[in-house]
Amino acid sequence: MVCGGGHLFPMLGECDSLPHQWGQVAGFDRYFLASPLGRLDPLPRWRSVVQPLFSCYAGAIGYKIPVIENMGATLDQFDTIDLSDNDIRKLDGFPLLKRLKCLFLNNNRIVRVAEGLEACLPSLECLVLTGNLIQELGDLDTLVPLRNLHTLSLLQNPVSIKPHYRLYVAFRLPQVCLLDFRKIKMKEREEANTLFKSKKGKELQRDIAKKAKTFVPGGNLPDAAKPSGPTPEELWKIREAISKASSLEEVERLNRLLQSGQIPGRTRPPWEQTGTAANT
Repeated sequence: MVCGGGHLFPMLGECDSLPHQWGQVAGFDRYFLASPLGRLDPLPRWRSVVQPLFSCYAGAIGYKIPVIENMGATLDQFDTIDLSDNDIRKLDGFPLLKRLKCLFLNNNRIVRVAEGLEACLPSLECLVLTGNLIQELGDLDTLVPLRNLHTLSLLQNPVSIKPHYRLYVAFRLPQVCLLDFRKIKMKEREEANTLFKSKKGKELQRDIAKKAKTFVPGGNLPDAAKPSGPTPEELWKIREAISKASSLEEVERLNRLLQSGQIPGRTRPPWEQTGTAANT
């Protein structure tokens, strides 16, 4: 049976024909609601599909959910769960989900990965954390016990621009084969082992461990950066850019830039600015 148009990752939508045993879980709809408060409540609004080879997918995308909770109501019926485009700040809150293999958390605000994920998600193979706020290499050490993890994405996280980033992941997570959608080559693994088994590498590991901010359940998280409006100088640049626009296409381009939070003259994305600030 193939639902969702036969694609490996189909668009969200309800399947027209689910196996009979899915009667009470069909669509995830009876169990979860992304409420106006941004919480996962046991009421309906998630969507699920059955993919090729009976791989079952569920997602709640773009509901500004701040915390992962109530996941036990999934009844461990899904291979893939997508919580992208929310406001989740820490990767925890999972009950035992033996079936879950793939977890998407793109474009959240994750700064911490909780310890003990291997006990809750023993079958996890793919973890996509693109567009989050993980800062330090040592913050990745909590992923080491996930022995089945072979695909990991940390693109557009400050940690991805740290020195020795790929080598550290190759050394500490030898089970990962695909990092940021690029295969870790044997040459990289050899270089990582040579570096981190040397005297210099052991000193690097000690420094990395000191900088790590391991999440403790119930511990305090740093305050989220408060959004600020454009400065008077940026407002002047916006007005100047609009006044110099000579065609409708240029006006539309400026409009798209402003809607995406970009301001003429501000060339670097916020996550890069954060990463730079962390290094200074």
